[in-house]
Amino acid sequence: MKKAIFTALIIASIGIQFSGFAQTVGRKPPKLSLTEYSRDKDDGTLNFEVDVRMADCISYIELKNEAIRKPVQVQVNEKDYYVSEENGQDILLRLPVGSLKEFLKKKEILPTELTIYSKTGKPIYTNELSINKADLINSSSGAWR
Repeated sequence: MKKAIFTALIIASIGIQFSGFAQTVGRKPPKLSLTEYSRDKDDGTLNFEVDVRMADCISYIELKNEAIRKPVQVQVNEKDYYVSEENGQDILLRLPVGSLKEFLKKKEILPTELTIYSKTGKPIYTNELSINKADLINSSSGAWR
């Protein structure tokens, strides 16, 4: 009986150690930002950012909402991974996902379902994001044209 308990404890401790090497996404909340906003066209590029534990483990991200008929799938490449400027240690996935008009159509605020898929094709992260046009425009880092 003692051997079984001891063996179970060893297996559990090894499992806990190796879980630290698993792909982790979204320790911090994912961010949407707007760049290249044009006031004349009332449009800009919608960008997505999330922290990851390892680079090149994500195949694609998928965004769905009621304004777009087919879910938008954005393929992830190695060039989409960056090291955080804040601390120089965190790995970030940053990529453009499309135009603001494409995602919102005529709406001002729209809940959007986010799913991140691993290289094996399995969903590893799901969350609901809110695309708020006014907030994105106000925090836009792009030049006003």
